[in-house]
Amino acid sequence: MQPIVKMLLRGAVLLLIAALVCLGYLASHYRVYSLAGLNSYSAMAKECPAAWREFHFRRFRAGADIEEVIRVTKPLHVERHRDWVTLQYQAPGSSSGITAHAHHGQLVLAYAWSCAWIRLFVDDLSEGESQELMGVSKRDPRRFGIVPVYR
Repeated sequence: MQPIVKMLLRGAVLLLIAALVCLGYLASHYRVYSLAGLNSYSAMAKECPAAWREFHFRRFRAGADIEEVIRVTKPLHVERHRDWVTLQYQAPGSSSGITAHAHHGQLVLAYAWSCAWIRLFVDDLSEGESQELMGVSKRDPRRFGIVPVYR
C-alpha cells in the first residue's frame, strides 16, 4: 500500500474509534442504549413533566423514602390509601405523564407513560403487591396494557 493510503486508513480507523467512544459516553450519560430508548427519551423530554428526569437519571431508586420523593419532585396529586401512596405528575386528562407508587413509605414502582409507550424507572413490586395494586400478576406481560414497555 502507498503511504498516503495507509495514513488515510489509519486516520479513518482512529476517527471511527473516537466516534464510538463518544457515542458510548453519551449513551451512558443519558441512559439511552437503543433506538427505542432514544425514542422514549425524546418523547419524555417533549411530553412529560420535568420530574421524569429525577427518575430517569436514578436520583430515586427502589426503596427510596416517598416523603423525600414528594419533597423533591413536587407531584400535582398525592393519594394516600392504607399502606399505599400514589403520586401523579400530570393534570387530569393528559395523554402522557408520570406515576409513582410507594408501599409502606418506600418507592416500589415509578414510570412515565403515554398512549404509545411506557418507560419503567422502578419496578420492585412483589407478586402480592402487584396483585393488590394492579390486580394482575407481576409476570403478566400485559399488566401495563398493550403498549411497549421500555426499561
